[in-house]
Amino acid sequence: MSPSGPAADLRPSLVFPAATHRGGVERAVWEALRHLGARHPTTFVGTELDAPELLPPVVHVRPDLPRWGVGALRPAAFRTAARAAVARDAGATTMSFGVNAPAGDVLVVNSLHRSWLQVGQPVELRGVRVPNAARYALPRHQVLLALEWSYFTRSDPRAVVAVSARVGEELTELYGVDPALVRVVHNGFDPEQCNPERRATKRDECRHALGIGDDAVVLLFVANELHRKGLGVLLDAVASVDDARLEVHVVGRTPLDDYAEQIITLGLQARVIYHGPVADIGVAHAFADALVLPTQYEAFALTVVEALASGLPVITTTVPGAGDLIDDGVNGLLLHDPTDVEELTALLARVGDAGTRARWSGAAAGSVAGLDWPTLMGAYEATLLAAR
Repeated sequence: MSPSGPAADLRPSLVFPAATHRGGVERAVWEALRHLGARHPTTFVGTELDAPELLPPVVHVRPDLPRWGVGALRPAAFRTAARAAVARDAGATTMSFGVNAPAGDVLVVNSLHRSWLQVGQPVELRGVRVPNAARYALPRHQVLLALEWSYFTRSDPRAVVAVSARVGEELTELYGVDPALVRVVHNGFDPEQCNPERRATKRDECRHALGIGDDAVVLLFVANELHRKGLGVLLDAVASVDDARLEVHVVGRTPLDDYAEQIITLGLQARVIYHGPVADIGVAHAFADALVLPTQYEAFALTVVEALASGLPVITTTVPGAGDLIDDGVNGLLLHDPTDVEELTALLARVGDAGTRARWSGAAAGSVAGLDWPTLMGAYEATLLAAR
């Protein structure tokens, strides 16, 4: 039903390269289109729109990216092209979802690249140990840092939506954003995809389809940034646990090429399975026994929220934004040092007991009550209305 009265003239325009089911920010944009498109004339300015048939009618404007927009320059190219597209839609209230978009009336901030670089640990890639400081010299990071700086210091938003209170504090500390502009709205989950009943119902079917043995204990790792999320540490820990039933199933759009040598050296070729990106994360929850995310930096981990909503226990770090929803020993376990293989090994040794996992599972879904997307999108809408 279309709104009437004060809300009737809201014409939101959401800007980000992609609105899909495959990623945290991408999913938030897609859910915002689903909610807002049912209530207001809504435009999406971006290159990729997933499953438009599942959305209300929205206008999809594809920016014409310049030819120089490849590699490290692609985020800057999208911002340039999207700015021109937004300028043609005068009167719309714009909501921008990342620093690769032109700054709009409302800025949605899911993470800060500068914060991640400040806490990042060295990475060993193909036998070479790369210090964290080396990242600052890479073109990709230089471009993102420059875009982030201009996004927050050269814009005049009417509101800023931070995915967590900590992100709101970092915005003020690092970029001088007025805290009076900041409103916290967390990441959420789709209750149709992620719920304990669905996970239980689909478990046998999904495991059989993938050839997962009855005795296998599946550790699910969901990420697009493999190093930051701790895949290397997880692999080392799995190889150290005296339990051959443990398998690592990786979901995300980044292939495991950089970890191929490590997997072979550890003898895990048959116990590490790459699934690529999935449109329905609830299916992955169904075949899994626990989500493991030894992440170094998070703003508010969507994958943790979704797993808990499905009743899947979670092992993650005490890093703010990752372990905030974990009650240690109740709905999962907490790792204090994201780089400590021995500590993670000890935690994984506890996952093998089916009774323990069942107890954690029973407490999982209740810990994310109120974080469903329909509820959260009401807060997005209220912020847009106030920002007109």
